[in-house]
Amino acid sequence: AGGFDGNFAMLPYYHKVREYSDFEARDLWEYELSLSEQEVEQLVAHVWELASTSFTYFYLTSNCSYQLLALLEAAAPRLNLLQHVHAYVIPVDTLKALFTEAGLVKSIHYRPSLKTQFFARAGQLTGDEREELSTLVGTPWRPPAARPDLPSQARLADAQIDAFDLAFARELLEKQPEPVERKRALLIGRSRLPTAEPLQIPMPAQDAPHLSHDSTRVGVAQAWSRESGAATDFALRFALHDLSDLQRGLPRQAVVTMAALELRYWEGSQQRLRLENATLFDVEAYQPLRRFERAWSWRVSAEADRIYDPRCHDCLATLVRGGAGGSVEWFLRPGLLTYLFFDVEPAVSTGFSGDFFSSGLGPSLGARLLLWENLSLLGELQYRRFLNSPTFDDSRLRAQIRWSFSKSWSVAVRYLGTSYDQETTAGASFYY
Repeated sequence: AGGFDGNFAMLPYYHKVREYSDFEARDLWEYELSLSEQEVEQLVAHVWELASTSFTYFYLTSNCSYQLLALLEAAAPRLNLLQHVHAYVIPVDTLKALFTEAGLVKSIHYRPSLKTQFFARAGQLTGDEREELSTLVGTPWRPPAARPDLPSQARLADAQIDAFDLAFARELLEKQPEPVERKRALLIGRSRLPTAEPLQIPMPAQDAPHLSHDSTRVGVAQAWSRESGAATDFALRFALHDLSDLQRGLPRQAVVTMAALELRYWEGSQQRLRLENATLFDVEAYQPLRRFERAWSWRVSAEADRIYDPRCHDCLATLVRGGAGGSVEWFLRPGLLTYLFFDVEPAVSTGFSGDFFSSGLGPSLGARLLLWENLSLLGELQYRRFLNSPTFDDSRLRAQIRWSFSKSWSVAVRYLGTSYDQETTAGASFYY
């Protein structure tokens, strides 16, 4: 939650670019602001003043992005930016607050990460050149094989240097002697080759972060359960994004859910409102396997969920879900993402019929298909073996289709089938 001292620090800009763009492989977006010379001077003076003090840092409220908006307001009192963010402050929302002031954003610049540059270079190579690059990546330094085609050698050398920078980003940032010397040898070898055509990576303007959907989502839906009948669902997600939301401006292979609630009002003879799910967090990172990159995909969540299986029928359990595996992206636009995980699900509840602790595990096979930018289909097939009393097997099928007909509205239909129940839900969501 935070609660520690936060400070302003002054560092060379290139140092942060190296850290974010090269070491952490983040594409960067720079928003140039239209401030007068006097306002810039006031901003610098105020930063200098703040460098000798501190503020109490909270991740959800007084965080880095909140302080930047406050800094801009101090530099230019004509601005009223903080009134456009929620009581809880999400960084991408503070970026959108800049656009509430007409003319404040002068221009937008895209700075592709070193990782993006490397894969762009690799994509321009011929099949033979990529084969040779495979032998150069991850091995001690050696120059590309001599080729009569000097531009081919130059393209390979440029890709080799990018691969080296990716592999030793932290060491180069810290100026460790051995990597620095190896990088110097690479650059000397490259200097003996002809100049290559500059790498051109167009700015993906449609993916600018300020164009993303708003962070908070509320929804209402009608549910039908084979075992329990009809119900009305009320859902609230404070932040931020899942695989079915409009993908514009946010990572296409990531899920970040913080503080989500789902209440269900059962109709008919039951007529009662109950908590169906409360998620503290759900984080998922899908890192598609591809040539020159082999990374694990993973997910983890912490939540309270209502259980309908042999452990109990209609009791709340506190559980952690987590898993790891691999994912593959088959196309880009439209995109088909497939994944295979091995998951574990430890849970505790005083309502369980056997042990109060339950441990489930098994594989999950899933896919996300983006038919268009605003229409997504999700499907996941799970098998779970529960090891504690009562021991049992469960097969689950989850499916969903979501149509986002604007940045603020979407409709979705979901299906959940288990060995013990089937449920269909249809409803609408609003983002703000």
